[in-house]
Amino acid sequence: MRIAATALVAATLAMAMTAPAQSQTQATQPQGQTQAPVTSSASSSASESTSASSSAPVYTAADEAAGRAGDIAALHRTLQHYIDAKDFKTAVVWARLGADKDDTACEMALAKLLSGNDLGPPDLLHAYMWADIAAAKHDPDLGADAGDLRDEIRHKMDTDQIMDAKAAEGKWRAAHHH
Repeated sequence: MRIAATALVAATLAMAMTAPAQSQTQATQPQGQTQAPVTSSASSSASESTSASSSAPVYTAADEAAGRAGDIAALHRTLQHYIDAKDFKTAVVWARLGADKDDTACEMALAKLLSGNDLGPPDLLHAYMWADIAAAKHDPDLGADAGDLRDEIRHKMDTDQIMDAKAAEGKWRAAHHH
């Protein structure tokens, strides 16, 4: 049975938030801010999410401003909020914001959001690009999942589409000095 894409994105964000802090994530957070786990109603029952949400930070409107200012934990909570609300377009915007900040979890979330499934129309070129960018980091917590996702997307593409995705990735890397 295939897991719904919303559950996969939620699991990716939850894994990223509970993994040891990465130096890139720490560098993008405002001083004095720490990461906290994201709760996911997509991966737990209603009773579990109610009890978990009482002890874990939950999305607030202030998270949007903090996320835009570079607080990765707030950005993750905001992204998860829009995924849970099934607001595909806004979730893509937030995932892209984090991906442009070089956050592996957001790159994975963006790849999953753009791969279609139950979240909206597929954009396989960009889904492949973001999965490949995440996989290239060899992140010990998300790298294997990124490679698997990239391979899954690649099987839906022809050679020309893969070449176009690689070209788009090269342009993104050049623009972001990677």
